[in-house]
Order: sequence, then C-alpha cells, then structure tokens
Amino acid sequence: MNAARTIYDGYITIHNQFYRFYMVLKAANSTKNCKVLVDRALMALFKSEAEVSDIMSQYTTQHFSPGVFLTELIKILESKWLPQKNLPKTPKFYSKLLEELTEIGWDNIVTDVNSTLDPENLQVSLRDSNKRGHVIEVHIPPSYPDQPPTCKSMTPSPLEIQWNPTSSRLSHIISQYTIFFEQFQDFWKNLEDIDQNTCILDPINPTRADTKRRIAIKQHASVLIVISPEYPFSIPECRFLGSPSLIGPIRENMTKNIHLWNPNELTRKNLEVILQLQFPAPIQKDTLEIDMDCGICYSATSEEEQLPDMFCNGKNCNK
Repeated sequence: MNAARTIYDGYITIHNQFYRFYMVLKAANSTKNCKVLVDRALMALFKSEAEVSDIMSQYTTQHFSPGVFLTELIKILESKWLPQKNLPKTPKFYSKLLEELTEIGWDNIVTDVNSTLDPENLQVSLRDSNKRGHVIEVHIPPSYPDQPPTCKSMTPSPLEIQWNPTSSRLSHIISQYTIFFEQFQDFWKNLEDIDQNTCILDPINPTRADTKRRIAIKQHASVLIVISPEYPFSIPECRFLGSPSLIGPIRENMTKNIHLWNPNELTRKNLEVILQLQFPAPIQKDTLEIDMDCGICYSATSEEEQLPDMFCNGKNCNK
C-alpha cells in the first residue's frame, strides 16, 4: 500500500492458496470506480471474463472500504469453489513433480528433519551472484502444470512468474528468480552496509524485502530513510525525528550540502558527508533510553508503521 492509501499490491488467500491482487483507488478508502487486476491463476477460477466483471462491479460501482471489498471478495470466491486440496491428484501429477524436483536438485530443497516433505508446499534455496542465500516458497496447485505455482520470496517487489502450461517447469521458475535477484544486488549491498555500520531502531529484524531504516543519529534524534530498489544509490527519502533543537542543524546541513551527493557511493557514506556527522555504531536496542511512559517516545520505537508527527517536551525526554 502506498502512502496515499490508493494503491494496494499484494496477495489474497483463497482456500490456503495465494493469489496476486492489485487495486488502484480513485480516492482513498473507497472502491468506487477503482481498477482491479488479478493474476492468471485467480482468473482461471472464473468461468469467463463476464463473470469476473459481474462480481467486481458489485463493489466498484459503490463506495466500499478496501477492507470490506477484499473480505467480501474472498468470501464469494471461497464459497464458489471447493478447496483445490480436495481435488484428486493422479500418479502422473506426482511423477512429473518428482521429476522436476530432481531436476532442481534435492540439495536445494529445504527440509525439516522433524517433519516429512510436502511436495506441494516447497521451499527452494538459491544463492545469488554475491552468495546471498534466498528461500523461495513454492505452492504447487493440483491442476499443475495447467495452473502455475504460486511463489513468494523476500524481495522489495514480487516476481511476476512467466508460465507456459505446455512447456514451463519448476526449473524455469528458479531461473526467473535467479535473474530477478540480480536487479536488487546494489539495493541489498547498500542496506547491508547501513545495517552493519549504524544503529538501526526500526525495523527490529529487517528482511530483504524492507526498504526503510530508522537510524539513530544521537540520543533522542534519528532519521527515517527510504531507499529505492530501482535506484538504490539515488538520494533517499529522509525524515528526521527529534526535537527542533536537535534536528534543526542536521536538516540545515542536508539542504546546504545536498549537492555533494555522489551517486557512485554508498548511502551511509553520502549521508555522513552531507549531514557532517558519523552515525553511531550498532548497539543493542534495549540499551537505548526509551521513555515507556511517554506515548510519543514509545510510538517512535513501536512496531506500528505510523511514526509520531510531534516531539516530546519533557525535560528528561525532549524527543
């Protein structure tokens, strides 16, 4: 979801299967005249495009909140079709699946020694060109290969799988991910440098899908940065958090020195030059002084997405 709450991009779950869903609203919190796109696997559940239009028009011609729309849509779809796990699977299905898993390599299939392998819900490990380990979650539908697998991985944006029912195989998906991961190499390199050399306040446990970092500058002052996966060495979106007396001079340095930004340098090093400071080294979050009795201070370190838009005037706080 974007900041304006007009774009929703993600997955919906129908009978424990994930389907890609993309919705663009004309106005925030209203589905009237919105644009909806769904992936091919979800479209395959409908008898025709007319049926899709009939269902969608119930909600896109009136004012509904996105939450209500998605909840009702899922109810309609789940009541309309039986769970695919109840559909019969033929020996040919398993024979083909085992053949393709062998092609991928059993060493690349993530297994738990305490559980049996579920051939329809797989985790495939893959290393990119910089030896980073990735795990791809692969769900195999009963109608495979007529219906493509549903896949997920920790990336800033999802991969749109290219699939041909007559010729595509699981190994082709792995090849697509191999190429897909390469476009994020500079993005991950940039964030790894930040994680290794600064004190990260949020997120607590960042993943390779996260584009944001809130970095400590000094006691009671921090900066929230958003790095573009497409242009990782460009100037990031920056939001300084703290009292005006603390962050005022830092903002001034940002404005005064922005022309010094070097697109061939890491974001952390660029920010240290422009802000004329050195970020504190990584420390454990529980060593930070956080006033849990102050709603403003607590919300700045909570797991909520929304950060405070005011600072605390407490003498012992001043955040």
